[in-house]
Amino acid sequence: MTIALLIAEANVNAKSASRFWKIKMLEKVNRKELRELNAILAKALSYEQKGLLAEAARSYRFLLSKRQEPVLYYNHAVVLKKMQAYQEAILNYENAIALKPNYAEAYANLGNIYQDMREYEKALEHYNRAIYFGPMLATAYYNRGVVLQELQRHDEALQDYDRTLVLQPSYYLAHLNKSVILYELKRKAEAAINYGQILESDPDNIDAAWNLGILRLSEGDFAAGWKLSEARLRPRAQFNNDLFQKPYWYGEENIEGKTLFIKWEQGFGDTIQFCRYALLVKNAGAKVVLSVQEPLKRLLANLDDDIAVIGENEIPQHYDYYCFLMSLPFTFGTTVETVPYPTRYLRTQASEISRWKAQIADIPGLKAGLVWAGGERPNITCARRNDANRSLPLRQFIPLLEVKGAAFFSLQKGPPAAQVPDVQASHEIHDWTAAFTDFADTAALIENLDLVITVDTSVAHLAAALGKPVWVLVPWVSCWRWLERRTDSPWYSSVRLFRQVERGNWDSVFSDIGRELQRHVAEKKN
Repeated sequence: MTIALLIAEANVNAKSASRFWKIKMLEKVNRKELRELNAILAKALSYEQKGLLAEAARSYRFLLSKRQEPVLYYNHAVVLKKMQAYQEAILNYENAIALKPNYAEAYANLGNIYQDMREYEKALEHYNRAIYFGPMLATAYYNRGVVLQELQRHDEALQDYDRTLVLQPSYYLAHLNKSVILYELKRKAEAAINYGQILESDPDNIDAAWNLGILRLSEGDFAAGWKLSEARLRPRAQFNNDLFQKPYWYGEENIEGKTLFIKWEQGFGDTIQFCRYALLVKNAGAKVVLSVQEPLKRLLANLDDDIAVIGENEIPQHYDYYCFLMSLPFTFGTTVETVPYPTRYLRTQASEISRWKAQIADIPGLKAGLVWAGGERPNITCARRNDANRSLPLRQFIPLLEVKGAAFFSLQKGPPAAQVPDVQASHEIHDWTAAFTDFADTAALIENLDLVITVDTSVAHLAAALGKPVWVLVPWVSCWRWLERRTDSPWYSSVRLFRQVERGNWDSVFSDIGRELQRHVAEKKN
């Protein structure tokens, strides 16, 4: 349940507890003690509403030392969950259930804790019990749907969202998640209708507008997609006004002779993909200051001699306008046919290229770089789900490692890089990534390779922006930027897409890549 729902439920339960104590007065409970307990209960609720959670928890502990009632264990657990004291919260919910075995709300909230802990099977077990004892509890159906979605059980999740909406037609998150599920099931027309219905009732809904924009972009309808995706800027309005002291550039003002500050946003791959638009701004006669994430700063300093590149938290001393990087495709009216600079727009220092050239000069064969996993962002739901779709264990690449005449180089950073030694025990893969300090180092090695084979991650954008041949493994539900049913990309002329033909099945993808790799090895020998 949402926090607001939990608070409301706690208040209702507390009132029930107060009524219970008044009934107990008939059993000759000390009136003074009862008044004191009621006062402490009121204070606990007040603390909770003010966000003074530790004080609220202490009050509930005192109450429970006097009276062991299900509702008090429940209310205490609600507070403990907000404090992320999960194990103590679990114990309190279990105590509530021990005293009241049909306590549907307690089962539902236990499911929420296990969902937060990503123990999804336990979460499902408790949601099932909540629904058994409380078949009209809409939030239990909704949260079970969320867990089923995490487990990739999309059809079942859709059924739970539909049931939620039967019980509570105005349940906004159920409408939104239903649309997401329809998209993931590739029922895009239905998803678009659902998003449209949300926007009809709430034209300023950021989530629905943003998601519908992504859907339109994935279909190649860039005109509608860019416009809708601008909704992401709305919650930043006050923040922007406080941080930036100059007007936002929407493309309407004459920028010639002016300085435009372009602020990075989202992931490394997004910055690499869209930094090309700084060149368009420069060509429009403006001076450009581009901020980028620190690991990209040294690489993108080579984007253009006339473009100043600064760090992610820096703000230039002088500028006339500012804008966010990913608004520039909308500003310039980019269509599938007019994507700028699809061949190459990034370069690396010649000295760094030469250093890696000497390092790998004696390694024979077609040289292929490998990336098998994306960056982990576990606290961002959409990123976590996307990573589950795209990332693979290195061992799944072993059929490629067995292709004769090819030499393989790890370009993988982060925790998944720890898989290399295990595979090196039986297959040769060169790994110098410990020497990489940023993307400029990665780029310098890529410049010396013949090919990069990668899952959908920032290195795909890096290699493609360098003009290097890139083979991208694309999941059944792909990122919007790879569009649908294409094996090429309007964004990068050197990219080739190898798509799943069914959800979760990479076998045919690796078979296709294996055949193509063998063909390229044979061509290089000739």
